[in-house]
Amino acid sequence: GEIYGNFTWFWAKALSNATRGETWLNVYNRTLAYMSQALMVEQDPVAEGVFKRLVFEKGEAGENGLSFTVMDRYLSDGVEHAKINAGSLIGIEPGSTFAAGPPENPTAILEVVKAEPLKCLAIVTEGEAKVGDAVTLDSWMPPSFKIKVFYRAALPGDAELSGQARRIFRGIGAVEETTDPGAADMVVWILRPENPLEGLNSEGAGIPGPDVPGDASEEREFIPDSDPARDPWVWLAEPSENSFFWGEDKLRAPLTDEGIRGLRDNFVKASRVKSLLELPGPPGDAKLGVDISYLLYEPVSGDVYDAAPEDGRFHSDDDRHWVKYGEVVPGSNPLTLEKEETLIFVKARNNTSKKFYVYAVNIAADGEIIPFLPSPRAMTLTDLEPGAARSYESSGLAITDPEEYVRVIVTDAPFNVSVLSQKGLEVMTRRGGPFIESFLRDRLSLNTTRSASKLERSRQKWDTVLTKIVK
Repeated sequence: GEIYGNFTWFWAKALSNATRGETWLNVYNRTLAYMSQALMVEQDPVAEGVFKRLVFEKGEAGENGLSFTVMDRYLSDGVEHAKINAGSLIGIEPGSTFAAGPPENPTAILEVVKAEPLKCLAIVTEGEAKVGDAVTLDSWMPPSFKIKVFYRAALPGDAELSGQARRIFRGIGAVEETTDPGAADMVVWILRPENPLEGLNSEGAGIPGPDVPGDASEEREFIPDSDPARDPWVWLAEPSENSFFWGEDKLRAPLTDEGIRGLRDNFVKASRVKSLLELPGPPGDAKLGVDISYLLYEPVSGDVYDAAPEDGRFHSDDDRHWVKYGEVVPGSNPLTLEKEETLIFVKARNNTSKKFYVYAVNIAADGEIIPFLPSPRAMTLTDLEPGAARSYESSGLAITDPEEYVRVIVTDAPFNVSVLSQKGLEVMTRRGGPFIESFLRDRLSLNTTRSASKLERSRQKWDTVLTKIVK
């Protein structure tokens, strides 16, 4: 018989349902969920302050990652669905999973089936979820790697040849055709150039990175004029009419059976490189708490080597002497090397109470993907104990090209990093799907279904960092 204000009533209810380890953001989101469920739309509560502060406890939330809330739930065709206030703007995509309740002992597992910018729809695969439940990002699936392709003929009479060019991508799940040139990631040109290989630089094209869509510094036009008397060629290009990614000399071919086979092989190789370069890390607070840096070594004489500190020198297999001249932390800008020759070693510091493993691959200018940490010859474990720092100075990388990349991957379970080589990825993706999803499911177990109970499985954690290196 008592009368209470809407917000006061549901705020008190949300507080009474708070459990150990929850934050004030959890309580706020639970309040919104209760009000929405009761169709209380007259009030629009807002909050400010330190959202990660624990409810009724000292301190802030630690390694539990991003925390969100079940805002609504319903049954559809006998399947329990839940709406969560986390979406694609922070990297939540279909295939990711959330755990309801305490992360160490979840009461339910929810798998995302649809993601919008600010919310997602999930199905409850284990346990039971309730409106207002706090959920934590349990396993993360990065966005699917898709290339939208638009076909364009330089001469009107050659439009019918697009059907032959489509054979390049037959069975490749990462390619999706579009009829909107403005939405295209790549344009497949049907050309009849007079000199199809003219204009290539002497060293061949390198690898434009994720932030470098093409070689914009060249003054020549990449797409040449077509002569109806010449044989047809296929060129893969950016919408800006620069070469599509890696090796412009390898991404053009005559429109023949042999040319299409070669162009297909080169495109698949280039797309693996592109997807590895564009692999994002987990969103926001789901970062692991492992710091990565690079140790830089230069070649020196024997005398300089002998005088250097023991923990800052390296004797390579080819009987050369190296000493450390710097340590840098990877950032958003390229790592510029001023020395003529440099050896790079990875260093990692574990700021958590959990054990991790560190791996690294080199993405070379010719499109090769070369695992170098651990050393392919040694294949020793690269474990990183809780609270420890480790320099991996038995597995260095010699920088030889003007532009290369290093991808470091940190996980809490060891895996065979050789699967990230071009050959390893070829074997792993023969079924035709994009390799990133295959790699994450089969090797890092981020979305495994092999366990009888998802509630009981070990939820794997991982992170990654990419560094562009230029000389």
